[in-house]
Amino acid sequence: MFSRRFRSIYLDKNKEHQSFRGELFNIEQLGEYAWLLAREQHSGPGTKNNYLRSRLDDNEEQLQSYNTGVLSEKNPRYISPATEWLVDNFYLIEEHIQLARHHFPKSYSKELPSLPDDPYKGLPRIYGITVEYISHVDAQVDEESLTAFYRAYQEITPLTLGELWAIPIMLRLILIENLRRIVTRLEQDKKERDLANKWMDRIEEVNQRSPSSLIEVVSDMARAELPFSTAFVSAFFQTPFRPEYFHVYC
Repeated sequence: MFSRRFRSIYLDKNKEHQSFRGELFNIEQLGEYAWLLAREQHSGPGTKNNYLRSRLDDNEEQLQSYNTGVLSEKNPRYISPATEWLVDNFYLIEEHIQLARHHFPKSYSKELPSLPDDPYKGLPRIYGITVEYISHVDAQVDEESLTAFYRAYQEITPLTLGELWAIPIMLRLILIENLRRIVTRLEQDKKERDLANKWMDRIEEVNQRSPSSLIEVVSDMARAELPFSTAFVSAFFQTPFRPEYFHVYC
């Protein structure tokens, strides 16, 4: 039996930069986890809550904004592989957004049993179940794991016909949501890389103009409470590095 520490990242507004990712399960573990969910979850009637449709619209806006921003940037210092993939495949993302909107009309949530308790309170039960599946396969959807997960869930709690029909729609909605979360992280990474580049440009400028003043720059960095995240550090040291910049530490 799984403890609650294995539960995935839910719809927590403080974690919107994190993709849906829990502990990676094999087929047997997925089945056991589905049994656990089915025993714990209690469903209620359909809801008038249109959160999923409004969230889809918001996700589209955020993804379009990011794509436009990347394309409009002139001579970027660095483009991550994830950003490059997103821009190259944005036409496919748009297609899936339109398909999701077409197959999930605003009234659809009324026809699907909802979950009355957190973390999916007010959302369709099939959506919550599918987020759990996506979280524990690292968004790598395949027929074997998908079938095993939902079959195991239904050994405890049968799903309605409408819910079974909605599985492909939920997968599309959640994968779009996941992309939005990845983009949020990419935007944060870019801000931190830009900050690192700003400091390295300043160091380069001071080193050329007045090397003895480097100590002042380092002191300013120490006071600035910089993030020192992976994005910041990698960008900082991707700039042609000269050890003499930091002779002031010696």
